Amino acid sequence: MFKVAIVEDEFIIRQSLKNKLAQYPQLNLVGEFDSIAGFEAWHPTEKADLLFLDITLPDGNMMEYIRNQYSGDAYVIFITAYADYAADAFNLKALDYIVKPIQEDRLILVIQKFLSLYKTDSEKTILETEPTEEIKLFQPGNEKLLLPVMEGYHLVPISDIVRCMAEINYTHLFLIGNAPLLSSYNLRQFEVSLTPFGFLRVHKSHLINVQHIRKVLRSHDGGNLLMTDGSEVPISRNLRGDMKTLLKKYCITLNAST
Repeated sequence: MFKVAIVEDEFIIRQSLKNKLAQYPQLNLVGEFDSIAGFEAWHPTEKADLLFLDITLPDGNMMEYIRNQYSGDAYVIFITAYADYAADAFNLKALDYIVKPIQEDRLILVIQKFLSLYKTDSEKTILETEPTEEIKLFQPGNEKLLLPVMEGYHLVPISDIVRCMAEINYTHLFLIGNAPLLSSYNLRQFEVSLTPFGFLRVHKSHLINVQHIRKVLRSHDGGNLLMTDGSEVPISRNLRGDMKTLLKKYCITLNAST
């Protein structure tokens, strides 16, 4: 069981977060505070694995405290009403950053990310080189993707995935006929898993299903791909000259000599 502490001066938000965390038997709330001073007096004698920290508190800035005074090694998730702090939070190597009001699906992703850090050796995945266990593919022919959610798994037909888009360490999956899904796994993990099924990384933030390309659009600054869902995906400058060659691997081309 992992020990969790909360530092948040707004009682209603603190209570709401406690109620949400209580749904996870792996997490044990061992401390809650409404000020930096309260947390500072507690943490030298207690150990937490995960901290949920408000940034602007009555007695100071929690981000500055973590940067200059905190000596523990817990994973930190900042919670604040201000999106401006996001870059600073990730510069401090925070595990994540949540903007108030806390959305249920966002919190689920953050907790999944934390729990994935503590898998046993047999469960751990080799990030950046192999498909993750959670992004698990059936054998070719079945062509479905398993995505974990709080209540179980989504089974997503690979042919329904139009494109994947990165957002920091998360990935949005855009599907035909269904609402987008948000995954706590990064785009590189999806690229490794889905490339054998006709997906192409065309930009640092975009992975597309070649079967869903409708047009290649030329423009003065390079080009975009028009997808079957009506979206336009930018093509990386490094790929623009090679796009036709890459698409030939997936498409039938006409012979101009006949």
